[in-house]
Amino acid sequence: MAKKKKPASGQRLAVGPHKKRRKGPPETRKGTHKKRAQWFRARAAWPNRDASGEHLATQRAKIKVQSAAVPADRQWEPIGPTNIGGRLTSLAVHPGDPDVFWVGAAGGGVWKTEDGGSTWKNLWHKQASLNIGALAVDTKAPDTVYAATGEANLSADSYPGVGIYRTSDGGATWTLWAPAKRFQLPRRIGVIAIDPFDSKHLRIGGVSHLETEASGMFVTTDGGVSWRRENFVSPLGYFCHAIVFHPKKQGVIFAAIFERGARS
Repeated sequence: MAKKKKPASGQRLAVGPHKKRRKGPPETRKGTHKKRAQWFRARAAWPNRDASGEHLATQRAKIKVQSAAVPADRQWEPIGPTNIGGRLTSLAVHPGDPDVFWVGAAGGGVWKTEDGGSTWKNLWHKQASLNIGALAVDTKAPDTVYAATGEANLSADSYPGVGIYRTSDGGATWTLWAPAKRFQLPRRIGVIAIDPFDSKHLRIGGVSHLETEASGMFVTTDGGVSWRRENFVSPLGYFCHAIVFHPKKQGVIFAAIFERGARS
């Protein structure tokens, strides 16, 4: 390999190539780091740029003292079930016995406890989907429980379901009460609400990953024989995350809605 010649003493080096400059107005930077940092600081230290380190340390010390002073019966503790993988998405409590309740797992079916969480029983064995998104107990018939399949989560590691299952014996046996394909229901249902004045009036809310799949709020007034989609928000795609019937005022319903696009 040939060696590069060094310039002779006193000889100037040749000027290198210039950086090519973009014609027109300067290009706008896409990054938002500084804006995000300013937004965060404004909520932590406003009207100052930085929060006082000493003040933060004092507040943390106060929290430790307050936490230690809370009575043991007010503390939270994990009660299970612990022999499943994944996360729990739903909880339904027996209206007459707070020690009896059911939980649904994102990928582990439905579980039941009758002693406040000391022991658990798996109720899900041969169902078509392990993915549970919502549970609801009929207050007029507490052994009737609805389990909606499909986790209403838009993350990449959540999975759809096949519709709504129902049990009338507390979970010993289940039937696919409302198949998603037959009734064009969402495959990711995050809420089931039962009218406290009419057990045949149920509403569900769901989301979808695809524009072509059903989402939004759906209602049945004949105990699941037929379903219709509510279009008061939009005839197009929208998501419904929560539905609550007023316990004392018949016909009053609250719902949390997310509409795709600018009107959200």
